[in-house]
Amino acid sequence: MNFKNLRVKNKITIAVIGVAILASISGIVSVFMMSSIQKDYDYALENFGFAQGDIGMVMGSLAKLDGQVHDAIGYLDAASKKAASEEMGVLSSTIDEYMDKVEASLVSDASRSTFNDAKNAWNSYKSVCQNLVQGTLGVTDSEQIGRASWRE
Repeated sequence: MNFKNLRVKNKITIAVIGVAILASISGIVSVFMMSSIQKDYDYALENFGFAQGDIGMVMGSLAKLDGQVHDAIGYLDAASKKAASEEMGVLSSTIDEYMDKVEASLVSDASRSTFNDAKNAWNSYKSVCQNLVQGTLGVTDSEQIGRASWRE
């Protein structure tokens, strides 16, 4: 049976069946590939995506904390110093909470090592900030004003 000798109707029927078979094979391969891609995406999101969001929350809270440290040190009135100090406590707790979430999502020894370095640096920074702010909270407004005029 030669393709050239077939009637036009049979040629069209064979072509349509051929295209249908190719489309079916393509669809089956696509289903399996999409399933594989979805599994890879889920793994990446679970092991790296959420950690990135938690790291972002740590960084944002750390930036706010830095501003509160400056406020607690720089304000002249005790009420403002106290309010900044209290906000520091809230932000510090938030950072600790997100650091725990980041730690729980680590998957490699290298990331754990880097995280431990960052956590140690965070704990040192937090301790220095607390000591610095506690040292300024006991200073009265008149003493602070005297120091401010001395620097000018």
